[in-house]
Amino acid sequence: ARLCEKHLKKTDDCLEVGCASGYFLHTIRDRVRSVTGFETHTELRAYCETIGIPMLKDLGAAKPASFDKIFIFFVLEHIGDPMGFLGALKRLLKPGGQLLVEVPNVDDALLALYDIPALRDFYFTPAHQFYYSKSTLDRVLKKAGFSAVTIEPEQRYDLSNHMHWMLAGKPGGQGKYNHAFSPELLAAYSQNLKDRYLCDTLFAVARV
Repeated sequence: ARLCEKHLKKTDDCLEVGCASGYFLHTIRDRVRSVTGFETHTELRAYCETIGIPMLKDLGAAKPASFDKIFIFFVLEHIGDPMGFLGALKRLLKPGGQLLVEVPNVDDALLALYDIPALRDFYFTPAHQFYYSKSTLDRVLKKAGFSAVTIEPEQRYDLSNHMHWMLAGKPGGQGKYNHAFSPELLAAYSQNLKDRYLCDTLFAVARV
């Protein structure tokens, strides 16, 4: 919601694909005109309906040009046909509508800079069909027919987490050593990674 807030308008009809339990849509529902979800997990879809979030049963059957904003958070990397998927979402956007996308960054410092072998075994998984960098995410969105693509860097994991990977070779450690670090150091480390797009996450906004 923090990343998306500046893009939201009171007149927006919004769709989240892969909405899980609807926590994001519930957070923004008072800031936009309408929210709709799409979720393939049966129990999660049913839960969304119990908290009053309308759910699409079939993306392909949805009315074209129905939404001002479509959100996909950590979904695109799981899709085996990203071009077909993005094309299906583009069809659902109104003229001038926006697609907001969040994906892991394959240029994450733990991979691209520190090259920790244990991290590679953890990071690369059959569940992820494709991996994206700033340049490849920009290219796939533009190839799918989107324009005005902006890609912002985001860093979710802190210096302690990175040190834990280096020392222990496994996930965890978020905040573990922060009592020894100043807030300024933590902020500077995160900002340096973002400035160089060695961050762990990419947030893209693309327009129809």
